[in-house]
Amino acid sequence: MKKLLLALLVITTLFSACNNSEGTEAENNESSTNPETESATPQRTGDLAQIDSLGRVLNEDPNNQKAFLMRANLLMKRGETRRAANDIYNAMQLDSSAAEARLLKGQLHFLQNRTRLSKQEWERCIELHPKNTECRLKLAELYTVVMEFKNALKLLDEVISLDKNNAEAYFFKGIVVRDMKQDTALALQYFQRAIDLQQDYVNALDMMGVMLSARHDTLAKYYFQRILEINPNRADIYFKLGVYYMQQDQPNRAMESYTKAIQLNPNDADSYFNLGFILTQVQEYEQARDYFTKAINTREKNYKAYYGRAYTYEMNGMYQEAKADYLKAIESNPAYLPAGDGLQRVNKALDELGKS
Repeated sequence: MKKLLLALLVITTLFSACNNSEGTEAENNESSTNPETESATPQRTGDLAQIDSLGRVLNEDPNNQKAFLMRANLLMKRGETRRAANDIYNAMQLDSSAAEARLLKGQLHFLQNRTRLSKQEWERCIELHPKNTECRLKLAELYTVVMEFKNALKLLDEVISLDKNNAEAYFFKGIVVRDMKQDTALALQYFQRAIDLQQDYVNALDMMGVMLSARHDTLAKYYFQRILEINPNRADIYFKLGVYYMQQDQPNRAMESYTKAIQLNPNDADSYFNLGFILTQVQEYEQARDYFTKAINTREKNYKAYYGRAYTYEMNGMYQEAKADYLKAIESNPAYLPAGDGLQRVNKALDELGKS
């Protein structure tokens, strides 16, 4: 039975190069403010206060391109793409050759999933400003997303030749060599180089932690812990730290990390599931069942959690309940074979009970 339990553990470790601390901060700023009640808010803080301030600047100086671009950038962070587009248009009317205007216009197109237009803007930016690194980096990032790795690598090498201390270029070069050449050792060197150049580079720290954790390298935890020093509210990092501790066979520390993750994010279904898995391993079936239930409540179509809860019912001899959950697991994912095996076991047990 213990071997069957291993089927429970399906841990997804996210490579969150795109989920950087800036993105998280933007989401927090946005979620804390209801746009419909902004006018009734007595004191506006953060991005909203800056947007208001830039509005006053533009009222006094309507030809201030820098103010238009700064406000457009803030609006894009908040997902207000229409207002951002208007500011970028006004900035381009003042000087269409400005590198920052081309950069932001390309970013706006990227957010709107108009990548062909993004590519055109960034290529034009590079043409107008041959020594510009930011447009090259954005274009390299685009090429990386669409897996045109050779084009991305060429641009990144150009950035490094222009600025040998550009941490972002080394970070993306690490991604390219990892994905294009499957050279994880070289990729780790580039990620570490990015961190050496910018010690609070969260994306690079995250990538190092994830990749080292996958290699069962004990250095992984130090990268995750460094991120938590920078931002102690990263529930996803506590989850990844929990995965690391499970790989290192340190279940108590893993449970501490998962508990912290769900304190920060009560909707973290994966942390609930992994807590249930750990408790199942030590045959604490009732406690495990509570966590599997929370995982299901958080993410209804959660075949892993239905399987885990079914297993705890089965181990407690509650075969009808186990059968119902195995059926739910199969309904959520018909290809998940362990649930079918579990269903066969409990059906057999029920048949034997019926004969006795």
